[in-house]
Amino acid sequence: MIVEYLALFVVIFLIVRPILNKIFRTNKLPPSPIGLPIIGHFHLLGPIIHRSFKQFTDRYGPIISLRLGSIPCIVISSPELARDFLKTNEQYFCEHNASIAVNRLTYASSVAFAPYGPYFKFIKKLTINELLGTRPVNSFAALRTKERNRFLQLLREKSQRGETVNLTDELPKLSNNIVSQMILGTSNDGDYADEARIVIKEVTKDYFTAGTDTTAITTEWALAELINNPKVLGKARQEIDRVVGKTRLVGESDSPNLPYIQAIIKETLRLHPPLPLLERKCVKQCQIGEYIIPENAMLFVNNWAMARDPKTWESPMDFRPERFLVESNEGGELKMGPIDVKGNNFQLLPFGAGRRMCPGVNLATQMLPALLANIIQCFDLTVPDSQGGDPRAVNDLGVLNMEEAPGFTGPRLHELICLPVPRLGSPLISTIEA
Repeated sequence: MIVEYLALFVVIFLIVRPILNKIFRTNKLPPSPIGLPIIGHFHLLGPIIHRSFKQFTDRYGPIISLRLGSIPCIVISSPELARDFLKTNEQYFCEHNASIAVNRLTYASSVAFAPYGPYFKFIKKLTINELLGTRPVNSFAALRTKERNRFLQLLREKSQRGETVNLTDELPKLSNNIVSQMILGTSNDGDYADEARIVIKEVTKDYFTAGTDTTAITTEWALAELINNPKVLGKARQEIDRVVGKTRLVGESDSPNLPYIQAIIKETLRLHPPLPLLERKCVKQCQIGEYIIPENAMLFVNNWAMARDPKTWESPMDFRPERFLVESNEGGELKMGPIDVKGNNFQLLPFGAGRRMCPGVNLATQMLPALLANIIQCFDLTVPDSQGGDPRAVNDLGVLNMEEAPGFTGPRLHELICLPVPRLGSPLISTIEA
């Protein structure tokens, strides 16, 4: 009986498949793997979705179509296509795909999933003016310095007791302290409408999540890469010692004069983007190139795959901050090259691009260089043989395992546990004050 049903299914599939192929050709969808009825291509996805998407685009080309259940999806993995979708045709891809569950959980007040319209513009203007614009970010510089010093105090205390520190646990606490104080410390002068006060609680949740995850995970990846690449770490310290010296801590105002530190941050964001997949929703059927993109299709821009494309990046799997530097005309010194992380260069989109670009980019680019520089300026991070009892975290040569875990923000699979050893001696470290 089972054999008969299977045979019937095969016959029906063979009859229906040419019809479906004809429909797809008529609709001019991008190429697609063979899916199954009802579930579409869900069965082909692994636990880390952007890796699965890369396998598809490696085989079928930089643009493919999938079906996740009943939802049509488009996946792209080239800077040229990213520009076509997110800039040239941005008006068709200016929304996220918010489900009923997301709207219920956030009381329909989420910034990330809000439809593009008056509400989104109002919330974006509110957050830029009060939290994440250049002026408010600069106004909280002293707060961030205070929290960084507290973190350095923690490392100093752990070092004095000969204890390891779990950076995977401690870095989110640091970021959370900074973001929460920025949000809770923002004054409300009473000029906002009642609507602003009603939604601010749910808006705050977005920034707790985005602010803590992005900064903490990026810093953790950067430290892991520096531990595995001691030559890069040495160059970074040479720059710090030359520009800042050994008598004071690096501050945020020093970042423009530390191009190699900034390049390390960019290289970390390239290899380990905080958003491996950028997601958008097609609000109206449109044609891009030779393909028709159906209304309500989900668009995925595979940041993770673009970072590993040898057509875009030389030796893409190598951690090479120098790729973001160019020689200046004066004495051959290195300075920052033209590639930035603010959505202007489509080969590097860690924070997205266009109208739905992450509004926290100003805060991240202020926080990350100074935090990373402070840690490597003051401490050597020694990796124990056993990372919290996990034998897979470090190999026999002391090299950290750089696997990633499933997750929206691409976290490391293994915790980063280190023994901090004072580098500059007690005179400087003992002056750290919170």
